[in-house]
Amino acid sequence: FGKQWYGGRITGGSALIGYDVVYDDGDRESGVAAELIRPIIREFVEMPPEPPRPPPAAEAAGEDDFVGIYRKSKTANWEAGIKVNGERMHLGTYDSPEAAARAYDEKARAHGRPVNFPRAGEQQAKKQRKRARTAPQSPPQHILFGSPLPEEDDDGLVGIWRAPGARKPTWKSSITVAGEKVHLGSFSDPISAAQAYDAKAREQGRPVNFPQDGEVKAEKNQRRARPAAAPSP
Repeated sequence: FGKQWYGGRITGGSALIGYDVVYDDGDRESGVAAELIRPIIREFVEMPPEPPRPPPAAEAAGEDDFVGIYRKSKTANWEAGIKVNGERMHLGTYDSPEAAARAYDEKARAHGRPVNFPRAGEQQAKKQRKRARTAPQSPPQHILFGSPLPEEDDDGLVGIWRAPGARKPTWKSSITVAGEKVHLGSFSDPISAAQAYDAKAREQGRPVNFPQDGEVKAEKNQRRARPAAAPSP
């Protein structure tokens, strides 16, 4: 006799212990062997393409989108103002940025200026954005984290030297101005000494050890080694 298959779905179990099945007619059965289960292959029906979705609704305009309006805090009402002949005129307080912007437009039209909601032949008012300041060039990592400068970098810094004979490692900093040597202090690390030199060098418009934007890197003059004397005959 042929097998009769019943529709249902697996709710648990495994191939090792058998599956828990809930049939379409509501009956339940546990421990069903894997060979007694087969997937149902449903006929594929091509569905019509979905209609194009409308673009998302534009967000409500805020004070940053309009010219001539502002508010003193996030919970305050919007205020409108305009500058005429060098004097600022207050145009009222409003519950929404749109209302404040329209109050500005009414006064701006009287002076032939661009407006927030232009009509035919009028120009669109555009708010000037403040330019972000460029952050200065970051100093080397050993300055940021306060770790000591590698010993081999000590010789590359201008205007500093290590004091001989000191009990603790000590670096001194100096600079020559108008032919006179100016002592800038003693420091426990070469970085601090080099930064003291840089502060004075910037005042004189000279290259520095840790240049920022537009500054020139100071290069230490290397002393030339004397040629060895020829051996006597």
